Order: sequence, then structure tokens, then C-alpha cells
Amino acid sequence: MYGLVEALMELLRIPSVAGDGEGCGKALDYIIDKGESFSFACSKWENGRMGIIEMGEGEETLGIFTHVDVSDPGNLNMWQNPPFDPAVDRGRIIGRGAVDNKGPALAVLFAMKDVWNMGYQRGIPFKRKIRLIVGTDNESGNTAIKKYLRENGEPDYGFTPDGRFPVMNTGNGSMNMVLSFPVRKEKACIRDISTGDERNTMPGSCRITLMDEKRFEARGRAVLYAYPEQGSNAIFNMAAALDSLKGNDRLALRNDSIFRVMMKLKYGFEDAGGQLAGMPRSSGSYKGEAAGRNIFVPTRMYVRDDRIFVEMSVSYGGETTEESIVSAMEYYFRDADMRIDDIDSSGPFLTSRNMGFVRILSDAYEKTVGMKCDYGVSLAPTYAQNSGNLVVFGPALPDSVYSGHMANENISVRDLTTIESIYEKAIRNMAYREDSLK
Repeated sequence: MYGLVEALMELLRIPSVAGDGEGCGKALDYIIDKGESFSFACSKWENGRMGIIEMGEGEETLGIFTHVDVSDPGNLNMWQNPPFDPAVDRGRIIGRGAVDNKGPALAVLFAMKDVWNMGYQRGIPFKRKIRLIVGTDNESGNTAIKKYLRENGEPDYGFTPDGRFPVMNTGNGSMNMVLSFPVRKEKACIRDISTGDERNTMPGSCRITLMDEKRFEARGRAVLYAYPEQGSNAIFNMAAALDSLKGNDRLALRNDSIFRVMMKLKYGFEDAGGQLAGMPRSSGSYKGEAAGRNIFVPTRMYVRDDRIFVEMSVSYGGETTEESIVSAMEYYFRDADMRIDDIDSSGPFLTSRNMGFVRILSDAYEKTVGMKCDYGVSLAPTYAQNSGNLVVFGPALPDSVYSGHMANENISVRDLTTIESIYEKAIRNMAYREDSLK
């Protein structure tokens, strides 16, 4: 634990917003340099877009997937301190990336150091490789790690500390859809609209520009789209504000293309389940395990040339098909001349809870926190969708709010200490164990 808080504060000071190659590169260099200072084997791949930090040797490899790119901080006025000038307030470290995913990445790295030190001091040989895989484009498609896995093979098993505890051995599929609609310029009242900063984040602001150049803004609360109940969608708030207008202003809006699309989105998806829009429901199960609910969140809305674009983020249970989602979306917008311009998706995942490494993770959690390790479902997109035999394992503890993608993102020093201890026990109990953990 010694030095972990200080290292996290230093890493949080590096602005590494997804898509900023220079900032993400500096954040990756920081964690690689830290790994080298611990005497681990370190390398970078894909022109510096991802890094590998490895210790140990053996026939099996435990892979741990993390990332140092972060979501856009959004409206800076919503932060109590600048997002890349971290502060400690009442025992909580506040800064963009504290929990998603710089804090967990460093907790794993320091846990590896503790395990290495113990083995070195006692002369215990490693029985498997421990490989920390650090990405810089998690928030924007994971292309580098996907290519790395194709060319170098997948680890035998592993986890990603990019969600919640206890063990999430199943996860929803995720889909990002780009919908577009024509602009009827002859009936336009609204000239432009701008909402959201990222496709995976419920927008915290929505700005419109009228034909007379007047500008208005509606506020919401930005959160990761997989947890819509924690946020407030600014698109819906703007639609409600415009819909409350009276008299001639209300009449003029009736045929405005942007307003009509906003109202259609609000009516069909304000419940996040899309039931009024006729979206498919999750069956609640996937290959004998639990499956999460289906979630539909419009995250971005903007105008390009003569079309209105809406980016929709979807989390869907394993037995829901992509085809059923597309079909339902096309039917709901059948009278709006909607077209689907792009779909980017990753399927659901399932890892047997009976695998040896999963049992070790469960045991490490139970012995550290003194609570039974139940199994859960990950609703958010994760690295576990990109490789076999992976689970989501932390970092958010059951009694904590996951603040990733939110203003004032934070992690408590106490929780940071706890998760480092959990990861240390889990890695130690795998590193020196002789039998296969598959």
C-alpha cells in the first residue's frame, strides 16, 4: 500500500481523455515506468497505444486488463476541483480516472509488487505468468487490445477491475448505434443541437441554437449509460422544457425536425428500458446464469449537413439478439424516415464460476471483506467481452457508488486500500500454485 496514494495522485494529474493520443501516451508511460521500477518486464505495443507489465513464468498466464484513458470530464463547473488537479477530501481521492480505471490499475500493479517481494524474500518460484495489460482506448473501441489478442493469443484466464465486486462472471452485450433523420429546413425552428461528449455517457448538458441564433441549455447528470438510474438525461430535460412552451412558440415547434426527434426519444426511452418504444425485454437468463436487464440510452445528438444524428448506447442480455434490437428500432421510428448509419457491438460473456481461478478470486474477496462472494452481471462494456475466461472483479465495493463517468469521480482511500489487499491475495494464491486453474 505504501506509495499507492501518491502514485495515483501523480497519474490523475495526467490528462488522458480518450482520443488524446499524447495524453494517453503519457499516462501509459507513467505506469510502464512504475512497473520497470518494480523490476517487472515491461513493453509497449501498437505504437504505444497499450502496454504489458509482466512477472513470473509458467505454462499458464493470468491476464489482468486495465486502462489509463478516461472519459471526458464534461462540464467543469460541476467539479469541486479541476478534474486533472486531484484532491483528497474527507478521505476520498477526487479526480477523473480515480475509479475508472487509473486507481484500480495502480492497485493491481502494487499488489503485483507485494506478491513479487514475498516470493523473492522466501525463495518461492512462480508457477505461472502474471500479465497486466494496460489499454489507452477503452473508452473508444478497444482496437489496440483486440489486435494484440489476435496476434499474440489470449491469456488462459483473468479479470478486469473495471466494474463492481464481488465476481461478475456474466455480462451483457453492448451495442452503439448511430441513427440519423432528415432535417425539414422549411419548417425549422431549431438550427443546431449539441449534447454529450462520449457515446458511453448519458449527457449532462444539451444545447440548442434557434434560427435567430438564440442559445439555450438544459442540464442533466452525466453517468455511465449502464447505470441510468444514477443520472439525468439532458436530452430528455431539453425536450420537456421545449414541450412546456405555450402559444405560438409551442405551435411553431410542432413540425420542427429536431424537436420531433427529441420528443420521440423522450417518450420511448425515458424509462431506459425502451418499453414504450417496443424494445425487446431481457429474458433474465443466459445459458443457465443470470442476465442483466436491457438498457437503451441516447447519449449524443447533433446535426451534420441536412441530417440529425442520434447515438444510442445499448446494454442487452445474452438471450436478446442484435437483430431483434435493430428490428424494434426500425419499427419504432418507421414514420420518421430514420436510417441506421453504423452499429458497433460486442457480445455478452459468460465464464463458469467453477473454474479454479474464479474460486480463488471469490476466496480472496471473502477473506478480505468478510462477506460472502455472490456472483453478478456486468451491465457495462468491459474487456471481458474481448477475451475468453474473463470476469469483472471490482473495483467498486457493494456499499459504494460507482462514480466513473460522473463529475467529481472519486475513490476512498479506505476502498483503495481494500481493493489492493483483495488483488494481492488473489494474485498471490495463483502465482505460486502448481495445479491448473482452468
